[in-house]
Amino acid sequence: GLFLVALLIWTAYLIFAVIRHHFLNVRLIFRQSFVVTITSGLLVGVYILVVVQARRILAPLFGDQAELVSYGFIILILLLFRPVNVHAHAHRSS
Repeated sequence: GLFLVALLIWTAYLIFAVIRHHFLNVRLIFRQSFVVTITSGLLVGVYILVVVQARRILAPLFGDQAELVSYGFIILILLLFRPVNVHAHAHRSS
């Protein structure tokens, strides 16, 4: 009895908060997810291109250390992802 009343009050309060404060804005969530997915996909594509080209170009120069250079590219791309993501977030928020 009392639990059911409390559950109904909590549900009504949650619905009110969602409507009042635009929580769970599906369009906004979809748009943000889409931008992050596209950005991530582009970065993965750039990484693959860079690694393939780097191995062709750097293998003769670095020999056995070409794999180490590949890891350097991974770190560089990971460091670049955050600013790109912040920039994309700034554009999608406005």
